[in-house]
Amino acid sequence: MALGHQNLVDIAVDGYFGSVARRDTDRIAEILAPECIMRVVSAGIVYDGKPAILEHFEDFLGSYDRIEFEGFNPTADERTQKVAVRFTIILHDGAESLTMTNCNFFTLDLQGRFTEIAIYMSDLPDKGF
Repeated sequence: MALGHQNLVDIAVDGYFGSVARRDTDRIAEILAPECIMRVVSAGIVYDGKPAILEHFEDFLGSYDRIEFEGFNPTADERTQKVAVRFTIILHDGAESLTMTNCNFFTLDLQGRFTEIAIYMSDLPDKGF
């Protein structure tokens, strides 16, 4: 049975972005299908499969003191089980920070796990990727 609009949005916003902000890699692992592919399209980077994505998150989360998200603007399509979210991310590294306006596109399976994540970033951080 297909996930409803609000379920799709909640998995993306609370499940994915919330878990990244909390550094909850166990929850991130739960919402990734084994065959998930993450593409950082704006940088030409591809993480193929759950282990590669989780390794990326270890590097990414370890590169910043704090990660904040704000201004979520999600939309979801129940028929295709896809979610798009435009948002602002602030990466804090000591006294410095980088603010980006990004857009992520998620495709989910019927179990509510991501099978594909496409990321478009307004800037490319110099670490964590």
